[in-house]
Amino acid sequence: DGLPDDWEITYFGNLTQPHDGDFDKDGINNLLEFALGSAPSDPNSRNLPFAGLSADGYFTLSWSRPEAAANLIFTVEVSEDLKTWASGKTALVNSTTENGIITTTIRDTQPHVTSSLRLLRLVISTQ
Repeated sequence: DGLPDDWEITYFGNLTQPHDGDFDKDGINNLLEFALGSAPSDPNSRNLPFAGLSADGYFTLSWSRPEAAANLIFTVEVSEDLKTWASGKTALVNSTTENGIITTTIRDTQPHVTSSLRLLRLVISTQ
């Protein structure tokens, strides 16, 4: 299911929670809780990606994940209409590791002034 057994035992005490379940009812499924390093048993624990605007005028997206989530695929997609999404239209700005947490920041390859609508999303999937 993409969730490490030891993580499931730590947070749930069993291996019966599905990856798409929402144990703490906070709207974030168990796989995303694992992938982003939040606690699936605490509805106040949220490590969601955050967007920004770089000094040179590009949209950015940053997120943190535990090194233990190396088995997951993190893909940034871009859209101009919420219907069609494409990957490969972003550039890595920075990726650092500290205390077992990897923090990544990417930026759009198109300046925000050249588009009336530009959306970024982080897609997390299992291998």
